[in-house]
Amino acid sequence: AAELGVAPLTLSGPTLRLLLGPAQPPLLRTAAATALAGYPDAEAARIMISTWDRQTPQLRQHLLRLLLRRTRHTDVLLEGLSDGTIQASTLPPDISRALRQHRDAELRARAATLLGAPQTQPMRDVLARYRPAVMRGGDPRRGQAVYQRACKVCHTRGATGLAKAGPDLMTVRDRSAEALLEQILDPNREVNPAYTVYLIETNEGGEIAGAIASEGPNALTLRLVDGSQTVVFRSQIKALTATGRSLMPEGLHASIKPGEMADLIRYLQSR
Repeated sequence: AAELGVAPLTLSGPTLRLLLGPAQPPLLRTAAATALAGYPDAEAARIMISTWDRQTPQLRQHLLRLLLRRTRHTDVLLEGLSDGTIQASTLPPDISRALRQHRDAELRARAATLLGAPQTQPMRDVLARYRPAVMRGGDPRRGQAVYQRACKVCHTRGATGLAKAGPDLMTVRDRSAEALLEQILDPNREVNPAYTVYLIETNEGGEIAGAIASEGPNALTLRLVDGSQTVVFRSQIKALTATGRSLMPEGLHASIKPGEMADLIRYLQSR
């Protein structure tokens, strides 16, 4: 930080903590969190965690993905899960998966203990459980409420939605209910290259996961699962690996019941 002319954390930390407060506009809080993530100190991560109970769902997701970028910060994230500051049940599926599959063996083992065993129910059985309700059809008005709760953070639908991690859902309204069910619950069955997750390991030991939104001679722009974008300079990249997985997380059956899925799909098909 000193080489970049950035104030040491001991000076800037208190200010950034204040800027993370709920009275600040969302863009300012997001910028403050991103600035804190730029410090390798564990204390920077602790400042981010200390505001957890005052953050909105969207800011929480942003904080979680920032905390995964550095091993030292991920260690603090696991501390937050251990002491109850963060509830494991509130973690998005992709965050839980990233913790369970972390490249650091010690962190991976701690995550397995804190998060418990992942669900192992075969996707074929999950689809079979949802299919009857979806084939009967649902109510698009109730489905709109499901979209607002579960989808709008990552997808727009016309003029609605908060972010655009995935395609505009107006583009899928002509697909069959069966096709939509499979794409929602089993996103890794067929992965659109534009939404394939790449894992970047930085020279500082951090990790960033996202789809490549654009590529220039000196940098890559990654699209993150919350719809935001981050620029990674090629000089920062130690390794780049295609995971073969979709930016859309697995495990949505844990938060969307069969009847709700029927309503959601009818809403997505509506005009």
